[in-house]
Amino acid sequence: MDYKFWHIGYWSETWKMISDKEKRKFKVVLLIHLILSILFIQTQWYNVDEQGYFGYLLNWAKGDPYKVKLLTDSKTPMLFPAVLFTGLKPFLPESLYENDWYFFLKWGRLFLYVYPALLVYISFCWLRRLYNANMFVLPLLFLAFDPQIFSFGLMVGSDLPSAAILLTICYTAYRYHETSEQRYWLYFAIAFGVGVTLKQTFIFLYVLPVTWFALRTFKSKSINWKRTFKELFIFAFIQLIIINCAYYFTGTFTSLNDYLFRSNGFKTLQLQFSDNIGKVPIPLPVPFIQGMDLLTYNKEFGGCSGLSTYTNVWFWGKEVCKGNIWYYYIGTALFKLPLITWLAIVLLVYAFIRSKNKRVLLEKYQFLWIPFFVLLVLLSFYNQFQIGFRHAMPLLVLGYVALGYVWINWYRRYKKLLIALIILHLISLGVYYPNYAAYTNELIWHKTNISNYLQDASVDYGQADHWADAFIKKHPEYKKPTPKPEAGKFIVSLGKANMKYPEHPSLDIRWLGQHFKPVGNYRQTLVLYEVKEEDLKKLGLSY
Repeated sequence: MDYKFWHIGYWSETWKMISDKEKRKFKVVLLIHLILSILFIQTQWYNVDEQGYFGYLLNWAKGDPYKVKLLTDSKTPMLFPAVLFTGLKPFLPESLYENDWYFFLKWGRLFLYVYPALLVYISFCWLRRLYNANMFVLPLLFLAFDPQIFSFGLMVGSDLPSAAILLTICYTAYRYHETSEQRYWLYFAIAFGVGVTLKQTFIFLYVLPVTWFALRTFKSKSINWKRTFKELFIFAFIQLIIINCAYYFTGTFTSLNDYLFRSNGFKTLQLQFSDNIGKVPIPLPVPFIQGMDLLTYNKEFGGCSGLSTYTNVWFWGKEVCKGNIWYYYIGTALFKLPLITWLAIVLLVYAFIRSKNKRVLLEKYQFLWIPFFVLLVLLSFYNQFQIGFRHAMPLLVLGYVALGYVWINWYRRYKKLLIALIILHLISLGVYYPNYAAYTNELIWHKTNISNYLQDASVDYGQADHWADAFIKKHPEYKKPTPKPEAGKFIVSLGKANMKYPEHPSLDIRWLGQHFKPVGNYRQTLVLYEVKEEDLKKLGLSY
């Protein structure tokens, strides 16, 4: 069949090769995912980062892509679909939105489904090709409806989109390795350009093509230098075009000496090269460099200082103001991943250990495990911003594709057992509806005690604040705490009870979280306290 330019079959060989039955299966999965995503996001309040992302995008849409404020460090134009709906503002009656930016955010979120759709499709393609079976539905469902991946699907932020793009980068590299077709190299370069613009820390992932090139050269023992230089040129050219277009070529070719940096790292770099390279025009836009500078600045100060926009790092009840915990993401995953996923991980590792063809497996899955471990090392050892499991979302999608092997083999051999486990899994997920961003597995049985293990955006990303008002309406004896210690019954989000606000002391209610234990919870993230006057007097907090 000949597909038109706008049809997915024109771009995807996988779509051409699969049967009509498989296409129908995929369309059903995607449609269900779309409908449930839309229904779910309507229940969610905006999180702590969405207002910043949305505000930056509104300025970007007006032609101002600069990054001056600290909070704009990680903001990106690649989320522009979120502000497309604002173009209808002149045609809407003002009574509909009454100058409420949240109205436009709610509708703008829906336009970001382009990234979840990309994630689902690339996952489908890879599962179909790796396991050569039309049983892709089950592993695809596990990936698409993982509570962490699903809950962030339509939020205005870079976490889910960066996971979708990284998977696309790795898949196109895999297809290029399999076919040597130039178009896959082009797809790879485009995906990488989008990825670096979307998440500037993707710059460190340039080690991936270098690694894959080295492995390929080692295996073939020869290099086609003409083709290599041609591909390098195409790759670099596409990176520069995408990054510059995203920022309107603003300040492109500004030299290093002409920047006013805030981080010590970039200031030192500027000083060292001021007499030579510092005078050379840089073919990158100013806002892109500004973002790297601000990220470095925030990294240098870390949390708790009040000089950066990042909070402290919490792990198993321990607070770290500066520095990183190398086992943060592994330890957090212990509670954030569903138990059925952990069982699949154990079986996958066991199957690999028992395998007699480890070298063949390592080569076959190199486009999954190499980026997985490279990213895990970067996040674990070089990341000062360990403020939520959401940063590990790219690891999740790579891992779920690899786990497809386990799901398919379970289904073939132990169908009844798998069905029973899936039912238990659905019950586990059902308990958390609609607060999937806060999901923790049954290893934390008493959800009131979550703060003994996890805090930060792993459980409280601000998504549950509006539910506190609904709870107070039903239970008027409860109220929200203030910075002044007092007796009474309180409801507050988990993060706010322990959060330090150096720049906003009026929000600091740590007297509650540090001196009292919650007596219950509402929708997992909101904790309930009962404070008596005599307890305040014993602690010297009574006024």
